Amino acid sequence: MNNGELDEVLEQHKLWLNTEVKEGKKANLRDADLSGADLSGADLWGADLRSADLRYANLISADLEDAHLEGANLSYADLSGADLSGADLWGADLRDADLRYANLRYANLEDANLGGANLRDAKLEGADLRDAKLEGANLKGANLWGANLEGADLYVTDLSLVKKSVGDDKVKHLPEDSKARKDIPIYTGVIKYFPDAFVELAKLSLRGGVQHGQTRETLHWDREKSTDHLDALCRHMIDEDWAEVAWRALANLQVQIEKEKKQITRKALEDLAELDARSGLI
Repeated sequence: MNNGELDEVLEQHKLWLNTEVKEGKKANLRDADLSGADLSGADLWGADLRSADLRYANLISADLEDAHLEGANLSYADLSGADLSGADLWGADLRDADLRYANLRYANLEDANLGGANLRDAKLEGADLRDAKLEGANLKGANLWGANLEGADLYVTDLSLVKKSVGDDKVKHLPEDSKARKDIPIYTGVIKYFPDAFVELAKLSLRGGVQHGQTRETLHWDREKSTDHLDALCRHMIDEDWAEVAWRALANLQVQIEKEKKQITRKALEDLAELDARSGLI
């Protein structure tokens, strides 16, 4: 697949996501030759990449959440900082892939080959690693809490520095410095400012969840259902549905903050790679 064709697929996929599948087209890259392709930062949420050739591809900080990568060849690919949470990587070839800081929470890695892969500080909570090959993989700092390692080949894999506790790798939303934490008055500066507004937002979240088959116990933000936050916000403004306006504004803010964090992570990884190259370490 040439660059022009790939760009068109990515553009159509972006439109498909932004219009909640009303326009555009879900990326179908099944069996595609993407070896060496630059897909850094690409949004491939839910894309079909089954049996794709992604050897040596640049996928730094790419969004591959819930993507289908069954049987894909990702050997020597750079997936550092990529989001692969919930992705299906059954039987995928990830030999010598760079997966530092990658999010592989609840990913299906059954029968995948991760021999020699760099999984340093990767998030693997709840991942399915049954019968996976991890011979020689670097798992230093990786979080394997709740992961299924039944039948996995861990020969010559050092597990002494692996994080296995649920508290070892929690997502940190607040700074660790005590003074900096005190400078974020969440209760007095937000909750106490807008108590009635937050009550309405909580009710709205529950109504939306129930509408999509959730219960009070399973309530969560299902981001697949709606992504056009700014357009929806404006529609709600016209109708003067102020709780919906506030909800959409917060949703958009959360998404933008997460994107900025990914960009920061990507820049840090690129700087680290450049430093390693200069030092002759890679």
